[in-house]
Amino acid sequence: NEGKDITIDGVKTKVPSVLKIAFHGQLDRYKKNSERLLGEHQNEAESDGYIQNHHSVLRQNSDGSYSTNEQGVVAPVLSHHPDHHYLEMGLVRPMKSGEFQELTKTSTHSKGLSFAKMKQVLEREHADAYGLDHYPTHKISDEEHDHILQHPFTQGVQDLIHNTGFHPGDLSPRNVGIFTHPVTGKKHPVIADYGFNNNVAREYTKRRKRQFAGHRF
Repeated sequence: NEGKDITIDGVKTKVPSVLKIAFHGQLDRYKKNSERLLGEHQNEAESDGYIQNHHSVLRQNSDGSYSTNEQGVVAPVLSHHPDHHYLEMGLVRPMKSGEFQELTKTSTHSKGLSFAKMKQVLEREHADAYGLDHYPTHKISDEEHDHILQHPFTQGVQDLIHNTGFHPGDLSPRNVGIFTHPVTGKKHPVIADYGFNNNVAREYTKRRKRQFAGHRF
C-alpha cells in the first residue's frame, strides 16, 4: 500500500508496487535439495539486469534513479531478494475490454492492435524461426501480418522473445496489463509475467519427468 519512493526522469515520485513471492508449487515436490524453487527461477529471469535495461518500461540508471523507456514492453522490477525468494514490481492493473487496442493506436496503426492477432503473428514468427508447425486461429493475410509485425509494441515483444527466450504462447490478457507512469500519467501496456523463458521451461520439464517416474527428493 505504501508504494516505493523513486526518481524518474529527474522527478521524485512514488510508484505503486507489489511483491511477487516464490512459493512451493506442485512440481517443487520433485526438486533436488540443491535446486531452487521454480518460482525463484522465474523471479531471477524477470529481475535480470539485461531484461530490465532493454525491455522494461523503466530503466534504472547507475545512480539508482530511473529513466522512461518508451519502447519498453515489460513491467519494471524495482528490487529483488538476492536469492530471488521475492521481487518488487511496479503495479500492473488488468486491462479493460478494448483498452489494449485503444492504447496501441499510432499514426501508422490508426485502429490499434488486436491482441489475439498480434499474438498469432508472434507465434507464427516464432514457429517459423524454429521450424515448427503453426496452427492459426485467425485469418491473417501476409500484408496484415507484416503490418502488425511493424507495430512498435509487436516489435518490442519480438525483441524480448529473441533476446530472452520468452515464449509468445505465454502472452494472454491474464499476464498483460496496464502500468500507469507515475510522473506523466501515461498508460503503458506491459507484460507482467515474463519469467517463463526457455531455461525455466527446461527446469519444469526435468521435474515433470521425475513426477511421471515417481521420484521424490
